[in-house]
Amino acid sequence: MIDPERPQQRYCLCRNPETAACETTTRQRLLDLTQGGLAKIAARKKKGAADRLGAQVGKLLAPVMQQRLQPLFEQDGQDKHRQWTMENVIERLKGIRRQRVRANGVEFDQVSQPDEEQQKILDLLKIRL
Repeated sequence: MIDPERPQQRYCLCRNPETAACETTTRQRLLDLTQGGLAKIAARKKKGAADRLGAQVGKLLAPVMQQRLQPLFEQDGQDKHRQWTMENVIERLKGIRRQRVRANGVEFDQVSQPDEEQQKILDLLKIRL
């Protein structure tokens, strides 16, 4: 690999099995913690209002989302000129709709197509529709 700013310097990239194992372990631990947290929320006898449940799930998932969306936040403006906040990201994703459609005896799921900004967010979050 060549750095465009330093064409005389070259980098060799290789797969490190120890790093891969560590990353796999970390990823699995995060998945287990997330699934455990979601299971606790789902198992509650008193379910609560939808907005309260949404807030609890959001609080649980926020650190992972924050990390994956870091490139989006880093290339954004500063202070009041910022376009992207976690709240704005969620609002943009709310525009993607999935609904069950029945037509002529056939039933299927219809998913709206994400626009360019929504797709960028989905790509960073590693979500495929």
